[in-house]
Amino acid sequence: MAELVEPSKPQNAYWIWLSENREALAKEAGPGGASVVGKLAGGKWKAMSESAKKPYETKAATAKAAYEKAMEEFKAAGGEPGKRRQEKKDAKQAKVDKKAKKEARKNSGAPKRPPSAFWLWQTENREDLIKKAGTNKIPVIGKLAGELWSKLPAAQKTPFEKRAETAKAEYTKALAEWKAANPEGGEEEEEEEGNDDAEDGAATKVESPPKKARKVEPAKAEAKAAPAKVEPETKKATPKAKGKAKAAAKDKAPQVDEIDPAALKAAQGLGLEGALRNLATRAELKDSGHSADAMLKALQSCGGLVNKAKQALLAGA
Repeated sequence: MAELVEPSKPQNAYWIWLSENREALAKEAGPGGASVVGKLAGGKWKAMSESAKKPYETKAATAKAAYEKAMEEFKAAGGEPGKRRQEKKDAKQAKVDKKAKKEARKNSGAPKRPPSAFWLWQTENREDLIKKAGTNKIPVIGKLAGELWSKLPAAQKTPFEKRAETAKAEYTKALAEWKAANPEGGEEEEEEEGNDDAEDGAATKVESPPKKARKVEPAKAEAKAAPAKVEPETKKATPKAKGKAKAAAKDKAPQVDEIDPAALKAAQGLGLEGALRNLATRAELKDSGHSADAMLKALQSCGGLVNKAKQALLAGA
């Protein structure tokens, strides 16, 4: 059975127009990046007549109708709105937690677990492995290393195994001393810097030699917006409950006088008024000191996506 894929939220009229005219706008804006293009585009869209905007509004309406129909079919087939997005969010958070845990352990002064025999061999033969593989890509090198190690004669493995045993004995002693001096330091849980499973030919997960941390690429402002965040349904809300929830949300939404009038007016012209109000209600941003103008710029650079804009603002705080 094919995996259900949640429909992607369609673009609004402004983003459809921007997508079709991005290249021309970029040339007109000159150097300066996405923010300059966004500012120019926002001004042009605001100045456009209703008749000029009409074709894009029609396209947006058609796309929205198709999206709503696809979403109903997705849910009818057993799909859970927001599940894929939540899984990605959880996976990302797990990586963050793991990194934080490693950093905490590193700063604790606990001894680092020693490399395995396979790791020692792979490190010493890395240049030769790169030549044989014809690339320095880690997955390719790791797979080749695992295959070669599994076929390596026992006599050639022995020197590395002895070195690994010596290092492990020293580590065990150092760990015991550290635990004695740090009774509340927690259990040692870090994985070894190697994969002994490679001895059995299982090279599907081979650690790479230490390398510089990769730079995290900033979120790209895609013209195609991702699905809006929808929590999995647990209980069907009654019309009365929906009315109360809507009223409560309206009460919590920032009033006109709570948002900078100029930014609010600009947001209206860009079709991002609702997104700006939504972003301004986020608890994480209320005390962050970000201005309404900064929030609007973040929304423009993130394709009108509130969560991406929030993350971009917090990352730059």
